[in-house]
Amino acid sequence: MKSVTHSGVDAIPSPESNTMPYNNSALETLAAFAITFAAGLLSSIAFGKHVDKVRRDAIDSVSRPA
Repeated sequence: MKSVTHSGVDAIPSPESNTMPYNNSALETLAAFAITFAAGLLSSIAFGKHVDKVRRDAIDSVSRPA
């Protein structure tokens, strides 16, 4: 069953019409993985350093006399 709007365009296109051909090379796939891995690694390190700083600041503010 095909659903059509008033303009004659498919309201809900079939999934087959939306797929793009897979034509990436192995090197492109590896480069995308490496970039994503490096970004994740850097963000994990930065978040860890931020948590350490917040923890140190919290300890310092509690131990400081009022």
